[in-house]
Amino acid sequence: MPRLPSLVILAALALTHQANAAEHLSPYGAAKPVLVVAGELPKDFANPDDTPVLNAKKDAPPAGFQFLKSPDDQPDAGNVGLHVPAGAVFQIKKRTLANVGDDAVTLRLAKSANRDARSVELKGKATADYNEMRRCAFERATGSPYPPKEPGAPTAEK
Repeated sequence: MPRLPSLVILAALALTHQANAAEHLSPYGAAKPVLVVAGELPKDFANPDDTPVLNAKKDAPPAGFQFLKSPDDQPDAGNVGLHVPAGAVFQIKKRTLANVGDDAVTLRLAKSANRDARSVELKGKATADYNEMRRCAFERATGSPYPPKEPGAPTAEK
């Protein structure tokens, strides 16, 4: 069986990664802003930009996210888990993940071979970085060896 040249294989991998990266790992963050609630927007919440609103109980999550039923649930590998309780409003706008409501929102990253599960709780007006969370989820899913469980022995030959 003939082997494909390494350059062809690398080009195919780069195109596949580029197609996925354009949707999920843009340096500019999410393509379109969105609000996520568990049910309806609170009556006193102003949405002057008419940002689209997703219901975490019945709508599909944004690309790369997974809605969680409780803050302790684990997301699937490669997804950022998102728990939005009743009364909370979660906003994705470019690179900013923000809690713009009253209750705490929880972001979860799955456990991987060399990393424990991670939970980020957004209380008050706290924010997180879209790219950081998405890349962390991606790296955990691909089995990235960084950081290693045990650092290597330091060496200096000269």
